Amino acid sequence: MRILIYGAGVIGCELAHMLCKKNDITLLARGKWKETIDSNGLVIRHYVQRKTTVDCLKTINALELDDKYELIFVVILKNCVKRLAFPRRHGTACVLIPEWREDNEHS
Repeated sequence: MRILIYGAGVIGCELAHMLCKKNDITLLARGKWKETIDSNGLVIRHYVQRKTTVDCLKTINALELDDKYELIFVVILKNCVKRLAFPRRHGTACVLIPEWREDNEHS
């Protein structure tokens, strides 16, 4: 399945990691974090399992008009939802997963 994960925070990256083995995943990331993922892969340190995984994912920093996905997960901070310019034409189904932490909190 062709899936877009719109947001590369903790939840978005974990979701990408869990889904990438059997799906075509694209991660929308920006700035230095996108550059890091492009250079090193998506590196996740699983402390409970005492292992580190590296996933090679396609990343984009913006949606193109002709981008199409079967499923889109929107994983962004709750206060950014109002500002989200997200055309419906990009996907068949869309799931919104707002992160309910305050801007000044760190996970």
